[in-house]
Amino acid sequence: MRELIGTADLAAFDNPAGSLVYDYIDSNLYEKVFDFGCGCGRVARQLLQQRPAPKMYVGIDLHAGMNPLVPAKPSARCAAFLLSAP
Repeated sequence: MRELIGTADLAAFDNPAGSLVYDYIDSNLYEKVFDFGCGCGRVARQLLQQRPAPKMYVGIDLHAGMNPLVPAKPSARCAAFLLSAP
């Protein structure tokens, strides 16, 4: 599984400064995020900690083994949070 998710270092999953995960994208475009290939939710967690946080996040991964690694709702800052796998 390590080959699929990469490092287990908790710092790789957090965004304590709340900075934009992708600083080259205008912050107004983060309201709704669709993440195809969300994996274990590393970017989801970083996005939900950023300011402004998305109001809606949908993450889909075709590898069913990924989603059990992600908490059901990693942040109360996002009104709609959904992860899905087949």
